[in-house]
Amino acid sequence: MTAKTRHPRFGMVVRLLCLVGAAASMPATPAPVAGQTLWERSDGPFYTRLILWKGSDLTEEKLRLLYVELSQELKDYSAWTVEVFLDQEDATRESHGKLKTEGDYDWWLQLYNEFGRNPLPMAEISTYRENGVLRLRDRRGNSKEIVFAGKNFLRARIQGTDFEILKTYYHPLPPQTESSPGDEAMISIYVRSLSSPSIELAGKFSRLMQARFQQKRIMVAFRTDAYFLTDGGFPIVYRFDRPGTPPSREAYGRSRTIYCFCDIPGIQCR
Repeated sequence: MTAKTRHPRFGMVVRLLCLVGAAASMPATPAPVAGQTLWERSDGPFYTRLILWKGSDLTEEKLRLLYVELSQELKDYSAWTVEVFLDQEDATRESHGKLKTEGDYDWWLQLYNEFGRNPLPMAEISTYRENGVLRLRDRRGNSKEIVFAGKNFLRARIQGTDFEILKTYYHPLPPQTESSPGDEAMISIYVRSLSSPSIELAGKFSRLMQARFQQKRIMVAFRTDAYFLTDGGFPIVYRFDRPGTPPSREAYGRSRTIYCFCDIPGIQCR
């Protein structure tokens, strides 16, 4: 890689804070549509929930019902994400990323061979204001993306370059940091673009995200694929793609990951 994959300000502290914060999370409650809430937390105006379902319930129809019910329950949040799993250990792995700040290709390959070659079915409902999007990997291994309401805010086109938001994570503020308007949470966003953006274009997209969430502590990571292999915060594999062949060690070494940080005056990308 052209630059070592690390987050100098956020680092894995944002994911580790999530793990610590889980112990103080809100009490688990049954999901509005059949299922069990494994974990949930609010971070300022943002909310995240993990749900365990039966395999037979993981259908577009039932997920749409879940979206309708949650839209009422969570209407006071400006953005929320609900992930639906069929296996509790799978939910833990997905939500905790790779459980390490950073690693190398061999470290990732071992995880991939053990857990990532045949991802289990999963659904993710993402919302931003009046917009809602479902991503679903079904029991046959097929994936699809459906707009439940509004527009698909997970995709954007800027200066002829298409961007796709793969994952958005909401994190609590650092310890002993007082919340204030515009500084209520930390946000990590992982983005795929069809072509590698320039530093200037990556900064422009990051400013768009900063304006969307109205928060200053935002990290945006860019790649032209979905393989953030040495980034400990991203899952082992992105499961809402068609089955594919991961890049070789040599190909990944030649690729580039751009990080933009918005938690300081202005935006720095590299």
